[in-house]
Amino acid sequence: MTTMYYIPSEERNRGLNIAFNPASYVHKSHLPSTLCEGYMHFDKFINVWLFSQFPCFNVCPELRSGEGDVVLNLIVDHWYDLLNAAPLLGAYLLRNKLLSSPALLMTNGELLSFISLPLSLEVRINETRECEDILALGLAIILQIGRHLPPPLIERLSLIFPKGRSVPDVSAESTAANINVFRMALRYAHNKL
Repeated sequence: MTTMYYIPSEERNRGLNIAFNPASYVHKSHLPSTLCEGYMHFDKFINVWLFSQFPCFNVCPELRSGEGDVVLNLIVDHWYDLLNAAPLLGAYLLRNKLLSSPALLMTNGELLSFISLPLSLEVRINETRECEDILALGLAIILQIGRHLPPPLIERLSLIFPKGRSVPDVSAESTAANINVFRMALRYAHNKL
């Protein structure tokens, strides 16, 4: 006997968009200028171009693992919030440095409220040069705690962020503390929109 699982339509649509409508989330820096200009900005053209240019779109990623994989479920459930959550994660990693420069924090109250949360982030920066790009650090953290994800999903994930960004080398595990900070960053990012 086959067991049927009910997947709510919102989840089903999000999964279909991630797999088959990359135009809904791709960062414009990955597109040629002719597709970014107003007269050619049609999702169908962009999707055809992306499928022809990126081999990751030839494989449909596994988007549901059930209850076991918290990181996969968080990423899929909050796919459209990842670009806004990454800088929050990066800023939390650099919170001691950011707290010593009040001018930046006075202009961004949301960033200040997020890095003031009493959370524990267990991440180590492995580079000798100092990295201050909070978006790149956040992306590095997401990629590290989600390094077990299917490669086609990771490739799609990289298309959300600006092209050519150097991702710093960090060490992070999928610990409860890191997942908690990631979950809070996603909530803050979602409420920002």
